[in-house]
Amino acid sequence: MKKFLLLLNLIVFTNVFSQTNKIIVTNNRNSPIYFYISANNKSNLGQDCIPLAESTKITVLQPQSEVFYKIINNALSSNPAINDWKIIEVPNVYTVDLSLGQQASNDITNNTEWSHIKFYTDNPILNPNAQAYSLGPWCIVNPPSSQYSISVSGMSAEWIDNGEISVIIN
Repeated sequence: MKKFLLLLNLIVFTNVFSQTNKIIVTNNRNSPIYFYISANNKSNLGQDCIPLAESTKITVLQPQSEVFYKIINNALSSNPAINDWKIIEVPNVYTVDLSLGQQASNDITNNTEWSHIKFYTDNPILNPNAQAYSLGPWCIVNPPSSQYSISVSGMSAEWIDNGEISVIIN
């Protein structure tokens, strides 16, 4: 009976701390947006929110469209897909390419939540001076870096967390 209860507690604990929140990015604009997303351990203050996963290549979301990502290891199945991730786990920093069959570790998938989006309304590859915007709690070590809404020059964006993350860009 003790072994059964231990196993049950382990299953519940793993599910509570797994990357179960999803992030939905909605582009209501008439032009594409270009973005990077991140997930981190928002409860690990002593380690600067490590483990941390960041998309490494710009993702383009077409006008009047939406995409969602449930967990990092499934980001390849979304459209647009995110293949490449930079993973930071003390003491290791490495990259994961999902298109090659690589996967983020259980430490990443079990201990992170979507925490940040950095986006552009102009292609930063073609225009190196494109304005970057950031939303999300990012890391609770540094609360002043958190931003949940933006409204500038005809563009507005909002980060909404109601168990799943919604990022709406108008």
